Amino acid sequence: MQRLKTCSHIVEPSGLLFTSQIAILVCSSLALEACNIFDTARVQVNANELVTTRQACRAKLIANYSKNRARRQPRIRTPNIPFPKPVALTTQPARL
Repeated sequence: MQRLKTCSHIVEPSGLLFTSQIAILVCSSLALEACNIFDTARVQVNANELVTTRQACRAKLIANYSKNRARRQPRIRTPNIPFPKPVALTTQPARL
């Protein structure tokens, strides 16, 4: 009877079916592990996108707050930033 050597143990030819079943189980568990790793990576990507979105929204909120606050504050006149020209008010004579 011929013996085959596989995976550091000796298997009889009648045990080839058993060995192939073990190989299928090993491949299945590796595939399942790969799926779990992929799912974990996908969750991490989604979490990273969420953090990035929150940071971007926070930065935009701070920028808008600063811009609006600057609009409400009285401006300091510098040579680079002149005061706006006043609008001339005209008076009309009263009608009698």
